[in-house]
Amino acid sequence: MARQKNLDTLVVKMYRLSTRIKELEVEYEQMKKDIIDELRKLPNQEYITTDPKSGIKIEAKLVVREIWDISPKEFIERFKERIDINEFLKVDTNKVRQASVQYGLFKIEELNEIGLKIREIEYVTVREVKRK
Repeated sequence: MARQKNLDTLVVKMYRLSTRIKELEVEYEQMKKDIIDELRKLPNQEYITTDPKSGIKIEAKLVVREIWDISPKEFIERFKERIDINEFLKVDTNKVRQASVQYGLFKIEELNEIGLKIREIEYVTVREVKRK
């Protein structure tokens, strides 16, 4: 009976915690969107503030990164005669640009023919500013 009561307590606590985590994730995602919107308005797209409780300096910075999306199947079919397929299979879609630049195998026009989509993503980094 005591074991069941202990298990009941643990299960209920875990359920409550998982529910709270989901709520916090939603709140966190909304905060990120709000911060990104505000950082876009700033000339250098970064902001430094101080946590009033701990006195720690915190930096929020907007980061814009280019992502290359392409179908690996189409990519392999089109270029398998140019490369060692075993080496190529080690390259995931996020490394297509690196492989293209590093090995000089592919022109952007050729990648565009098989469905390359270049897009930019924005995200925010929030970190403690290290004192020097």
